[in-house]
Amino acid sequence: MKKYEHIFFDLDDTLWDFERNAEAALTTLFFDFQLEKLGKNVTLANLKSTFHIINKGLFHQFNENKIDKDELRESRFLLILNELGVPKHQIPFIELGEAYLANAPFQPHLIPDTQEILMYLKQKNYCLHIITNGFEEIQHQKIKNTKINHFFDLVITSEHVKNKKPHKEIFEYALNRLNVNTEQCLMIGDNIGTDILGAKNMNWESIWFNPKNETSTILPTHTIQNLLELKNIL
Repeated sequence: MKKYEHIFFDLDDTLWDFERNAEAALTTLFFDFQLEKLGKNVTLANLKSTFHIINKGLFHQFNENKIDKDELRESRFLLILNELGVPKHQIPFIELGEAYLANAPFQPHLIPDTQEILMYLKQKNYCLHIITNGFEEIQHQKIKNTKINHFFDLVITSEHVKNKKPHKEIFEYALNRLNVNTEQCLMIGDNIGTDILGAKNMNWESIWFNPKNETSTILPTHTIQNLLELKNIL
């Protein structure tokens, strides 16, 4: 008998390759909006690197409930291009934000070996689910457009539950929806402060997907650097 029955994955940067998909969308925006005309520092390389720094900071604030969804979306490109020296009144931040959201979720790139490991786990008769701090419509678009939606029985977003990882409520929602016990569940994710800490708060066992070999005082049950290592555990 398997130790776990239900496996919960994070989505962004665990299965869906956020960095690669975001950069593909940014490339389209850069040329469509002719952003290089906004200033000498507005190069495609600078846009990508600054995006990742600003976006990570904004999502950290979002996860801590310091800003909401609209504030995140409206301020993202304003902060990015202002950081690159563009005066705020010259930045078409609303149009850029809308164009990014119309492009990025439709990018096709998954973390390496995602399809193989999901197929392996389904063949082993695990029930697979997603718990994500992303937005309801956007996350479902990502899952559908990368053709992995059929692997998952339940997709839970923080926007739907109105609580984010690492808070207990989103995990309790999952248990109640499935009518299962803590011991039957395993959380897999790349974010130590949301995925792994959240699982720890619920006494779930966890697997930290840690491709960059980072360190943390928060201890998961297991750590992997690529998804195929899950075959050694499950």
